Amino acid sequence: MNIGSSSTRRRCFVCISVNPDCAERQIDRLGSADLATDWGARILSARSELYDPLSYHYGSVWPLFSGWASMAAYAHGRPHVGYQALMATAHLTWDGGLGSITELLSGDFNTAFGRSSHHQVWSEAMLVAPFVRGLLGLEVREGGRHVRFAPQLPADWPQPVFTGDAKHLDRWIKPVACRPLAFRTVGQPVDVTFVDESDTVRYFSAGAERIFPRSPGIIGRKVQNCHPPASVHVVSRILEAFRTGERDVAEFWIQSRDRFIHIRYFAVRDKTRTYRGCLEVSQDVTVARSLQGERRLLDWK
Repeated sequence: MNIGSSSTRRRCFVCISVNPDCAERQIDRLGSADLATDWGARILSARSELYDPLSYHYGSVWPLFSGWASMAAYAHGRPHVGYQALMATAHLTWDGGLGSITELLSGDFNTAFGRSSHHQVWSEAMLVAPFVRGLLGLEVREGGRHVRFAPQLPADWPQPVFTGDAKHLDRWIKPVACRPLAFRTVGQPVDVTFVDESDTVRYFSAGAERIFPRSPGIIGRKVQNCHPPASVHVVSRILEAFRTGERDVAEFWIQSRDRFIHIRYFAVRDKTRTYRGCLEVSQDVTVARSLQGERRLLDWK
């Protein structure tokens, strides 16, 4: 698909794509600067020869399509792209009458068309739908008999907590495959992330003092999609060395402002030495590097 001529509408069909690799590429494009703006998703790339920011179908921003882009990103575990599109639409509720969202805007400026319907129901609906079904991850199935709850919250939001009568909870909230809860501990000394043998993120420890923030949206994603493009090839080489048995440990250390961070990757194997995944452990060792002398257990006060 040519990025210069393809539209947001066509890309949003990645929401039901049966080709995960294709879906990932298209979501990358949905979040790119030539399609994404601070007020929504253009329906045609700004790099296209056909692009016209004032054209109804060749470059304008439709909040309806922004909602589709957001839902597609959330459906494929890309909450950072979904959240950007969602909040772009949410900010439009302050531009006119409170709660109302216009039909379409310029592709170059956050300005509604003069002929735009300024209280467009489908625009407003596509703020609610990706919020409920994407960010909150709520899905009702089988006529209300089953409810799926798999939130993909921003990394700096509090983790969800269930309250109420827990003994009836399993009647309504079913475990979600590939989305285990991230455990939260108080004052944990290390960050831990586990990636299984298929390079899929299955677990991370959560806490207010994490060195590297994690979003619940990474659970179920390929670990290669969680790293900057410049380092993806190194991550793949490490995992391949673990998989073939060539290596069992890889470690690195970096200076992050005033902190010294020690990062280690450990191959996880079963009794037959079959590779089962990788454990990433990151620790702030700034204080440990400055220790001198001894402090024994009996010295504790």
